[in-house]
Amino acid sequence: MKVIFMAKSKPSTIEGLRFLIEQKIEVVALVAPPKVDQSSSIVNLCEIAAAASIPCVSDDQLYDQISGRKS
Repeated sequence: MKVIFMAKSKPSTIEGLRFLIEQKIEVVALVAPPKVDQSSSIVNLCEIAAAASIPCVSDDQLYDQISGRKS
């Protein structure tokens, strides 16, 4: 199974992404807002995805990939 994970950085979605990774579900891309406060110690979705080698992309990048356009 392949998954495109689209979410905001909230505790429940962070746990959801971690669950998918632990279950060995193939997450092919993560669409989430970037970390706003770079000085914050709060972990966000893009950091978790990066640690699992999952690309964090924007909406536009995702739609370009789906439609075959290069971004």
